[in-house]
Amino acid sequence: MKLASVQPEVHLPAPASPSEIDELTRLANRAFCEIRTEDLGGWTLRLAGGGRRRANSVATLGHPGIPLDDALRSVRARYEAIGLPPRVVITPTSEPHGLDDELDQRCWHSEATTLVMVGDLREVRRLCERRAARVPLVSFHRPFPAWRVGFDDLAGDTAESDLAIMYGDAVDAPSAVADLTATRRGLPLIGRGSILPPRLFAAALEAEPAGVDLDGEPEGDAATEAVGTGIVDGSWLGVFSMWTRTARRRRGLAAAILAELAAWGTREGCRLAYLQVEESNRAGRNAYSKLGFSEAYRYHYRTAPTTGAP
Repeated sequence: MKLASVQPEVHLPAPASPSEIDELTRLANRAFCEIRTEDLGGWTLRLAGGGRRRANSVATLGHPGIPLDDALRSVRARYEAIGLPPRVVITPTSEPHGLDDELDQRCWHSEATTLVMVGDLREVRRLCERRAARVPLVSFHRPFPAWRVGFDDLAGDTAESDLAIMYGDAVDAPSAVADLTATRRGLPLIGRGSILPPRLFAAALEAEPAGVDLDGEPEGDAATEAVGTGIVDGSWLGVFSMWTRTARRRRGLAAAILAELAAWGTREGCRLAYLQVEESNRAGRNAYSKLGFSEAYRYHYRTAPTTGAP
């Protein structure tokens, strides 16, 4: 008699405790490859110089170690020196306590409220496979032309800087890895010399790709319908850069991409998944909820007024 295997319980941090919020925040921060940072006590000033808000804002996981007004003056001076608006990230665990209210009183503008959503990877995979469209899928361990079509449309004018910030030198670096499940030796390096975490770039195409080139990258000119990226960090699979062509939404393409990423993440040993979606993206929030994701917590940004107090 064959006994059924018993899967261990997976604790889903939804809603997340303070320590889980900090863990998820650090996970998302580690997903970035190329960001210059400077510490101000327990605050981290991220100074990418271009691209998205998160890469050019202050992480407030700890106390700055100096009076708040002094800390804000330092933040303002540092970001204005490189031509960027002073901006901080506010999470439920930001320090000092009451930081959001303090910034509100100083007229720092609130923007881009974002949900961090988490899911049991087995359940996410099951739901995605059930809803996934039957389309040709290609995936590779670094960005490839069909994936870039979706990423460039998603990122718009900041595509090049976002690509470097998120995915680093691996964009152009050669790699000896042909089979992601076989070995991690030969993985490309980021600028600081550490090995990149396992990543998978996936694209859903209108038609089957023509083949692969000498480096093993998918090639051909089939239209790109949807893209996404998975990044492994321990037991977590981070999901990034999700995009679906406007005319092809609500047809199971995002589910197909997520199913591909979830299957790969499972092989890499992941048990949980997380992603981020702006509160204003109601369609995205609803879609991810149906695919097994639940809200863990929210964060938003506070941007300094152009003139006035710190």
